[in-house]
Amino acid sequence: MKNKDLNPLDKTEEPVKMPLSLQLFLRVAAALLAMALFLEGVCRYMFHGVAPYNSPLLHDPFPDLLTLWPRFQHFHTLQFFTDTQDPPCMYPAPVAVCYRAFFIFVPHELFAFLFFVLLCAVVATFLFGRALIRRGLNRWAAILLMSFALTTSYPLWFELKQANMEICSWVLLALGLWAFMRGRGYAAAACFGIAGALKITPFLYLGLFLAKRQYRHILFAFLSAAAVTVPSLWLVYPHIGDSWRLTNLAISRFRT
Repeated sequence: MKNKDLNPLDKTEEPVKMPLSLQLFLRVAAALLAMALFLEGVCRYMFHGVAPYNSPLLHDPFPDLLTLWPRFQHFHTLQFFTDTQDPPCMYPAPVAVCYRAFFIFVPHELFAFLFFVLLCAVVATFLFGRALIRRGLNRWAAILLMSFALTTSYPLWFELKQANMEICSWVLLALGLWAFMRGRGYAAAACFGIAGALKITPFLYLGLFLAKRQYRHILFAFLSAAAVTVPSLWLVYPHIGDSWRLTNLAISRFRT
């Protein structure tokens, strides 16, 4: 099928089963899944490999969230940085605040995190599937496509396994792209800026504004990042200057 079969303005056509591009995605994804299962079977039953070679997604589950809890008991104090017994928090201050938000639910912080990640994934899958159906794709074909994409998404499984705050960046980027496509430039810039405060790579999305010469939006994105970073530094440790210096020192250890 050609792309015109998914024209949202044409309400007279019968629903299409599956465009060629989506068929190709399913076939490639199925082939990669089969190959991954085959290789894992070889590692486990022929070479008798130990973790992580026998099951990379089940080895050392949820390390980021579970190992950081002892340090976050010193959140908002100098000991958050000086504690030498527990694993260090080598993240920018806004990321630390995201972790702290899940630690509100201790001892059920892992359940809260997994629920949040899966809820985001299911909502995104539902919205994308609904958009495909509105553009003419057969309902059952859309269900098959989105179910397969959701259950075989390596980034999703890896996020669940690691239990880190990449999900927060992803949510902000998804909202930013939605706002950008709807012509809501400043809302998109705010999302990209806050996501950039979490991890620097989302600032690459500011190229969307650069291509349109929307320089004010780029400035607004950096201001949004600053507006999130400063109070986050205070939340981590109430002396903002020291918090900035010690946070950068911890991040430099990660680079090393």
